Amino acid sequence: MISKKQIQLLPFCLLMGVFNDAAKAQEPLNTQIQFSSISRNPALAGIQPSDLTINITYQPQNPAYLIPYKALQLQIESQFRNRESLEGLTAAAIIRYEEVGINLLKRAQFLPVLNFHKSLSDVKISFLNLACMVGIFKSQFDQSNLPTTKNFNPIPFDPANPVPQFVAHQSSSYVDFTTGISFYEEVNDLISVYLGAALFH
Repeated sequence: MISKKQIQLLPFCLLMGVFNDAAKAQEPLNTQIQFSSISRNPALAGIQPSDLTINITYQPQNPAYLIPYKALQLQIESQFRNRESLEGLTAAAIIRYEEVGINLLKRAQFLPVLNFHKSLSDVKISFLNLACMVGIFKSQFDQSNLPTTKNFNPIPFDPANPVPQFVAHQSSSYVDFTTGISFYEEVNDLISVYLGAALFH
């Protein structure tokens, strides 16, 4: 059953990561996706029992480890479902900001999600989820920090004869689409099953 007054707040990677260098992630990419079910499949929106779920993830990459990287992500889900059949929909969104590399490559994403829940049984909790997610992406980098802005000519290498290389576009924007499907069933009070698949363009 879904309680109208139930609200769940899920902050991940915040407390220890802010106050302790040892808690900083030791891999360059995608820690924030591990804590985001919607990033793996938009049809998993609404798997939490709360009407409102907020998931905050902050990943500061350890400066001593390979590639400079940091990411901040906010995921919000709000459910509008029938209390008994659990039919209805979940509206969700992911807002993600990433910064990587010595050339300060930055990417911002806004990913709204709609997940439709269809009950498959009047006897037990069993339903099908069909979801779509539209992604709005914005990327940019700082050309002045690019280590490859100069090539040297002629060959062989001659550092006395640099040829500057100019980048025509330092930013880009595009829209992308993701769809997903999942099946959920409560086998008993202790066991529930999720099966699903997602298509990312």
